[in-house]
Amino acid sequence: MLRFVLLLITSCAAALGPPTVLLVSGSDSGGGAGLQAEIKTCEALGVFSTNAVTAITAQNTVGVHGVHGLPPAFVVEQMDAVFDDFAVDAVKTGLLASVDVVEAVARRLRAADVGGVVVDPVVCAASGDVFVDDATIEAIKAELLPLATVITPNAAEAQLLGGEAVEGTLSVDRARALAARLLEHGPRAVVVKGARLGEDEAPSMAWIGPPRAPGDDVIVDVCAFADGAVATLACPARCETRPPCPPDDLRAGPAVATRNTHGTGCTFSAAVAARLAAGDAPRAAIEGAKVYLDAALRASASLNIGRGAHGPLHHGFRHSAWPA
Repeated sequence: MLRFVLLLITSCAAALGPPTVLLVSGSDSGGGAGLQAEIKTCEALGVFSTNAVTAITAQNTVGVHGVHGLPPAFVVEQMDAVFDDFAVDAVKTGLLASVDVVEAVARRLRAADVGGVVVDPVVCAASGDVFVDDATIEAIKAELLPLATVITPNAAEAQLLGGEAVEGTLSVDRARALAARLLEHGPRAVVVKGARLGEDEAPSMAWIGPPRAPGDDVIVDVCAFADGAVATLACPARCETRPPCPPDDLRAGPAVATRNTHGTGCTFSAAVAARLAAGDAPRAAIEGAKVYLDAALRASASLNIGRGAHGPLHHGFRHSAWPA
């Protein structure tokens, strides 16, 4: 009888535990991106994070000095250990640097039958520098995108995944076309991050925030959904306080003025996974992630961490006030 009561208490405690995310990603020794950024994001959003390390990097705010990929079998062994012990509500993938790792992770995800999968296809920096070979990019398209609830490529990654050469800035119209093309691979939603709003595109969009000055850099994240809806996310994000979004919701606003943008993509995709784990539908998860990212960027504006051009975000702004 006592054993039954203890088992019942244990089961109830598990049921009342926090949502859980598995982060399958690379480590950043500088603490600003990769697993370190993702763990801090999940913690800030009230979600417990587990992880499977795919690569170890030697990097800081100045640059990346070395990358050591882990064997696919050991990446899967880490995933096995997590799935064997935790009720995983969502998975987020990041740096998967080889075909073998991509295929191994995809096989394990198919066996796990997880409710929400966020694929951040870390194949290319926003600058256009490519991290992986063409075969790995094709493996991501064939193996991971069909499993995804949401994929979150930056502008350069969207061009590569869409079969295009990486060319400078990406207009909102081109980002919409690429997002629609990537939907054909099977995800429920695509977010193309970092499109630039052209002067000729502005009249069709609702402006949020201070009036736009000539020459202002306006960054827009373009979302496309499997049901055919299209939306854009802008800073500042107002999604949580507005009425429900119409099917086509096009908004733009000024970029956050801060040098501290290292790990922005990892933070956003981890926030989407955290919101999915907490029970949000894809669109609400994306919008909630944008709200968090916008606030973390603004809180980081006065930080002075590292000697490089791009410092880290302030992930824990709700709980700590670091000196400038």
